[in-house]
Amino acid sequence: MVPKLPKGMRPKNIIVLHHTGRRSGQPRTAGLQQIYHDSGTSRYFVAAAYGPTSDWWLNVLAHPQVTIDVGGDVIDAIAAPVDPDEAVTVMEAAIEQTPRLRDQAFKHAKVSVSDP
Repeated sequence: MVPKLPKGMRPKNIIVLHHTGRRSGQPRTAGLQQIYHDSGTSRYFVAAAYGPTSDWWLNVLAHPQVTIDVGGDVIDAIAAPVDPDEAVTVMEAAIEQTPRLRDQAFKHAKVSVSDP
């Protein structure tokens, strides 16, 4: 369960995802870390931290119509996977926007990265 926090108290990079359970059809909620927001297209990007077996991920694949709460603004949206080429572009933009994401991303990938 994701606690309901006043608009000014939720970290800016947290998206509350309201979605539908794939088997139960019941409303579900997940708090996700936003890794990038493309203001040009109004798209928000999150990563499946626990991989493709995450319940929220499987739920949105089955029922892509979702609602997201971003900084207190509630937005109706369609969730969709990102293809591998776009994922690279999004991660590059996210790391440029928030450099600490580089260390997080590569920590899980088990590779080392150094500045040029």
